[in-house]
Amino acid sequence: MSARTVAHALFRHRRKTLAAIAVALACGGGWSLAHPPEWRAEATLLVDGGQADAARAAALLQSRDLQRPVVERYGGRLLPAAAPEARLDAFGRKLTVASDSGAGLVRLRLDAAEPAAAAEALAALIDAARGAQAPAGESPDQARASAARQQIAAWRRHTGLFDLAAERNALIGRRAQAESDATAAEAEAAALTDKLALYKDQLAKTPVTIELTNRSERSQVLEEARSKLFELDTKAQELLGKYQPSSPLVQAVETEKRAVEETMRRYDAPSEAQVENGANPVRQTLEQEALRASAALTAAKARARTLAAQKADVDRRLAALADGERELATLERNAAEAESRLTAARIAGIRVVETAQARNGSVGLAAWQVLAATLAAGIAAALLVVAVAQRWSATLAAAADVERRLGLPVLTTIPRED
Repeated sequence: MSARTVAHALFRHRRKTLAAIAVALACGGGWSLAHPPEWRAEATLLVDGGQADAARAAALLQSRDLQRPVVERYGGRLLPAAAPEARLDAFGRKLTVASDSGAGLVRLRLDAAEPAAAAEALAALIDAARGAQAPAGESPDQARASAARQQIAAWRRHTGLFDLAAERNALIGRRAQAESDATAAEAEAAALTDKLALYKDQLAKTPVTIELTNRSERSQVLEEARSKLFELDTKAQELLGKYQPSSPLVQAVETEKRAVEETMRRYDAPSEAQVENGANPVRQTLEQEALRASAALTAAKARARTLAAQKADVDRRLAALADGERELATLERNAAEAESRLTAARIAGIRVVETAQARNGSVGLAAWQVLAATLAAGIAAALLVVAVAQRWSATLAAAADVERRLGLPVLTTIPRED
């Protein structure tokens, strides 16, 4: 395909060509706006103490406590696009600290939006690291670390909490048990309520007295009453071994005993004093069962209230434990920061081998390079679009199109009259 043919095809599809180039340039401009140029500052430090001190110096330079004042001073120039509260994290991502343990060297690299600010911030960070070393003898960092450890120990003694995880697990277990027991007690109280209602309904339908037809029946009633009295005496002795005499269960048994004794006295009266009508033993049994159900219901409700109070107490202790965990976390964080400063103070010495200097050029591609690359990509895309359009076009615009489509040579052409 000749250059004339290509030029003709580009002219025919000039709108597609311009659109492809415009889209490519717009993408390049958008990328340049989203990624403004950055400049890099570099510095090299020599740590006298050897490998261990070099590693500690690198850790010191990466500590947020050391970086915070530098970011507060230079953050607006270093990271103008970042929010003030996010600049410390962004500074940590832009800063690279590499430790060469064998040679005792620490190399620093910082990328920023302004070359002078990058060099100044890197120099300030190095000065802060060198100034963090304390003189011989007692130092403020040592006193601060000791005070932080003492605060943690005092907090543990005051609260009695030495293993917060175990305490939390124990409280969670107690709460689950109390909740399970409370649910069981509430279910028992509901069942006893239904049972007591059934007894009351049966009592309403059962007569208080029945007619005693002969003495043999009265003798049988007395025998049953004596057996019942013996049973009640045995049960009362068992309950007194577990509960106080004022307990509802003990009082219920005593009431039942008095009712049985009254029945025995009535049936033991002389023949002339006896009556043909007497207490209905079925009703008495129902009254006794109702009394037991009422006492058991009272006990179940009391147990449910006690368990609910225990659960509420565990919830309060869990909330207090959460507050204690936050307080302990703050104390431990302060202690860690103090230990970090103390570790930095033990570094033998930091010397600057190469001062912080910014490179002449920006890091990465410049805006004109991005635009040039996207322009070339746009032209390539335009040629590809034109080639596809020519290949699938039904119009024969040139002699070469006729020869390609029909496979015959073109003998002559007639120019278009304008």
